[in-house]
Amino acid sequence: MSITINLGVVDTDYSIIGDPDTTTGKVAKILEKEYGVMAGFVNKVEDDVTKKVLAYFSKGEWDDFAKAEVKDYLEEQFFDYIFFEQAKRYSDYSYKIPTMAAQFGWSSIKKEWTGVPRPSFMDTETYLKSFTVWYE
Repeated sequence: MSITINLGVVDTDYSIIGDPDTTTGKVAKILEKEYGVMAGFVNKVEDDVTKKVLAYFSKGEWDDFAKAEVKDYLEEQFFDYIFFEQAKRYSDYSYKIPTMAAQFGWSSIKKEWTGVPRPSFMDTETYLKSFTVWYE
């Protein structure tokens, strides 16, 4: 038996910037192209996730509960990866800023435009909330 663990985002619009054509899916593609977000995340957690899944399989416990635990682990690790590793890595404002929200300083926490450019990873609430895990 084999399983595939998929990571991605639920495609929702970024209505905050007034462009209904901008979606989390498009933003995720930009972030992957510019920063390799998902690839870097997979490299970081792949061994730990493999061990967790194999432990469940070896006990014959790969069920909905086990899948939920692995999904929760991945979501927690993804949050930490974005905020504690990627944000720190790209905190230099001179680094290329690919998203419009970052260029014009949208703050999803304050729900306002600050006008101060920021790295894309510094305000990723919509992107993080759209992160999802599914199995095949």
